[in-house]
Amino acid sequence: MAVHPDAVITGPGVIGDNCRIEAGARIGPYSVLGANVRVRSDADIERSVIAENAYIAEQVNIRGAVVGRACDLRAGVKVDEGAVIGGCEDLPVQDDRVRCGGEFFDRLGVEGLAEPLQPRGCLRPRQRRYRP
Repeated sequence: MAVHPDAVITGPGVIGDNCRIEAGARIGPYSVLGANVRVRSDADIERSVIAENAYIAEQVNIRGAVVGRACDLRAGVKVDEGAVIGGCEDLPVQDDRVRCGGEFFDRLGVEGLAEPLQPRGCLRPRQRRYRP
């Protein structure tokens, strides 16, 4: 794991093996990053699950969402509360729990997330914001 000294990480949370977090990135409480996730500068993640091999570009803002395996979120994308990004076959969801790094997390204790996690759509090319 490579975390730049100017990155801000606030627990509780989980950061998987071989993650790379650049200067200015912010990983907030109740966030889970799977293995091999790259978070670029000025990205902001809070109360979210980012599955393995995902790429989070500069100035991406993710709040209370699930990002599937190998997703590529480009600069400036905003993912709002409750969104699930990725194809149904890629989503690590089972029995209302999210799998990340081989472990299961019960909806991360996210306040306001009373419904079971389920695929609700995906971010299409050229779409800058997704709301479920």
